[in-house]
Amino acid sequence: MAKLCVLGEYLIDFTPQGLTERGIPLYAQNPGGAPANVACAAAKLGTPAAVITKVSNDQLGEFLYGYLKDLKVVDLRGVVRGDEHTGLAFVVLKEDGDRDFVFFRDKCADAMLSKDEVNTELLDECNIFHFSSVSLVSEVSGEATRYAAEYAKAKGKIISFDINYRGLLWDSEERAKKEVDSMLPLADIVKVSEEEAVLFGGSLEGAAERFRSFGIKLVLITLGADGSIYDNGTARNTIPSFKVKAIDATGAGDNFMGAFLSWLDKCGKKIEELSKEDLDEALRYANAAGGICASRYGAIDGQATPEDIAAFLKE
Repeated sequence: MAKLCVLGEYLIDFTPQGLTERGIPLYAQNPGGAPANVACAAAKLGTPAAVITKVSNDQLGEFLYGYLKDLKVVDLRGVVRGDEHTGLAFVVLKEDGDRDFVFFRDKCADAMLSKDEVNTELLDECNIFHFSSVSLVSEVSGEATRYAAEYAKAKGKIISFDINYRGLLWDSEERAKKEVDSMLPLADIVKVSEEEAVLFGGSLEGAAERFRSFGIKLVLITLGADGSIYDNGTARNTIPSFKVKAIDATGAGDNFMGAFLSWLDKCGKKIEELSKEDLDEALRYANAAGGICASRYGAIDGQATPEDIAAFLKE
């Protein structure tokens, strides 16, 4: 039985991994997509997780489905198949390990996940439902996402929303803000990057206050190499990151979120019951997971195990 259920994109990350003799980048075909990354991260840390998405019947889709099946840690009952093409993201790595993206997602399989294809049995079972704004770009998957979030909210589940803004996917910043704002009243937890906090919250300092005005109970802000911030209205703290040699930051924030949601599920407390000490511990744990991932290649292949995090925190 899945305790965490995610909905959203599952795609191919083509990630640079070396150069030819002429200095031309070589690209590795890696599975990715923020919600899928979160599910795999949490599952590897011991929290049963399920993915609701649509995967193509093309060769790349066969690779994606086979990868999760072979991984044997994620519940695939929510994965439907279709004849739409597989979504692609080409990752451009910077010298500091950070990255940019070039997307090919128009009417791809996961963007065409319909409301009728959402497996509500998984939403009934889970404790936490997680999604991001990427699935709101498409009208079809946007309707499915809203339906799933409203269904999970009505069932009393914890709703986690990673804004995960990718400007190249939206036809306008105004539409992105409108769609994000429309989903905020459904969420209990919102996770944003530093840049997203400014874009959707007005400022880094005022973001948590604005998000809480929608009823958000806990705001998490990732700062990359500078760590992360939590704010629940009564407690706020910045937890420093761990020093790592970052080689591929793809999926590091998703691993942070997967680790946090796994920690939250295991602790057994309601969000409003979490103390400052609890949240300090949770973000140190999540920072460790994100740092480990950034020091490895692949958003899913580079994910941390419980043993990895335990050793990392001990060092």
